[in-house]
This record gives sequence, structure tokens and C-alpha cells, in this order.
Amino acid sequence: MNYSPNTTYLQDKLGVKYNIINFGKFNTKATLPMDDPYVDNEVYRKAIKSEPDIVTIMIGGNECNEYNWTSHGVDFEKDYILLVDNFLNLDQILYIFFTLRYQ
Repeated sequence: MNYSPNTTYLQDKLGVKYNIINFGKFNTKATLPMDDPYVDNEVYRKAIKSEPDIVTIMIGGNECNEYNWTSHGVDFEKDYILLVDNFLNLDQILYIFFTLRYQ
């Protein structure tokens, strides 16, 4: 787990009622045929095991280069839905937020 400025900011704003944990992993992808898919990483398994109430997902930026999109873009939608469904299938999930990649 890493604690980015975003993690610290959210924790400060939301206070002690929430435990903000960053299960992001640099350069992973939602699309399974691409190198380093998120669901094949330990951070993903830890995210699922953490039994989150709220999930924020920012995925898609690593798929967007021309090579990845040309080679595997057809798989993006179904693999992204599979990833999201894995969180939606958790009993305690209340919200899933999707964020855009920022520059």
C-alpha cells in the first residue's frame, strides 16, 4: 500500500471515521492481455480483502497509448467491467467512484 498526497488529503478531509488506503499500483492495467494486469497483483488481492465500503477507481490511463489500445483495446470494456464487478460483488460495498486521469 502506498500513501500518496491524495490519500493523505482524503484522510485529513474525512477524518477518523474513515480509513483511507491506497491500493493503487503504478503501470498496471485493467485489460488482462496487457502486461501487468491489476487483478494479477498482490495489491488487488489486498484491496478485495480489505472489505471496503467505498472504492475509487482510476484505471484506463495505462491502456491509452497507441500500442496497447491497438493491440488489446477490444478487451478493455469487458475486462474493466470484470474488475468493477469484483468489487461490486463484495457484500459491504456502498459506493464505487470512477475518476479521470489527471495530468
